[in-house]
Amino acid sequence: MFHVTTGPKFESIRDGGAILANPPEPCEYDAYFRSIGCISLCDLRLVSSEDLETALSNYFFLNPRFDANPAFLILGAAALKSVVTYSEAREAALAMGKMIVPTIEAGFPGDLLTPMLDEVIVVDILRPPALESLIKSGGRR
Repeated sequence: MFHVTTGPKFESIRDGGAILANPPEPCEYDAYFRSIGCISLCDLRLVSSEDLETALSNYFFLNPRFDANPAFLILGAAALKSVVTYSEAREAALAMGKMIVPTIEAGFPGDLLTPMLDEVIVVDILRPPALESLIKSGGRR
């Protein structure tokens, strides 16, 4: 189970010692877990291939902000005990009219201290530069 964030936000998490449940920046969508004071997580422990495809089409967690350096913060065993799973939260989210990523979104109540993380994986994503020939020709070769 993991939390994914941007490279700059990871630096803030590392420096502050916690993933904050209510960070100062506003959320661009009406997120269920954030609205109840939880950290949003991706839970792939029991997800089927079909459910994974559905989840990715709703929330591209592999690089959600199209950041050059997304960071995946992997929870340790102690943190897993407090997690609210999708199946536990689904009905409440629907009743409140809040958004929740189908099948994979989970929440950690309150701030998640960095000592509760087992591992951090920062990914360097290399993107090719825009093709000048496509830009100049309007997409025609």
